[in-house]
Amino acid sequence: MRAHTVASLIASWVPDQPVVCLRPAFLEGGARVFTSLFPGDVLYAVKCNPHPAVLGSLVRGGVRHFDTASLAEVRHIRELFGDSVVAYFHHPVKARSAIAEAAGQHGVKNFVVDHEAEIHKIRE
Repeated sequence: MRAHTVASLIASWVPDQPVVCLRPAFLEGGARVFTSLFPGDVLYAVKCNPHPAVLGSLVRGGVRHFDTASLAEVRHIRELFGDSVVAYFHHPVKARSAIAEAAGQHGVKNFVVDHEAEIHKIRE
């Protein structure tokens, strides 16, 4: 169901299941303010909400860096935005095949490591 305001949604519909209300302009505006005031790169953790409308609102608001925790999230970001954004692979333990695909096919250059063995896998 689409409504112009949350109040009108609540007034017209009494759901018996949880409801998610998405406010793209609010997300975009908040991202625009934050990215304009923060001096560094702003990363959004895709696992928080990977919905394309949420991610698109953030990109329109100036977010260009995404913290991905899985190869599926890396693929999702690339499918939505191509090379116009930067993906960081921030899962601490990654399969060699996931590292190879992320770097080779999706251009990921930033990986998190919390153990020396992960450094060796990335070097390979």
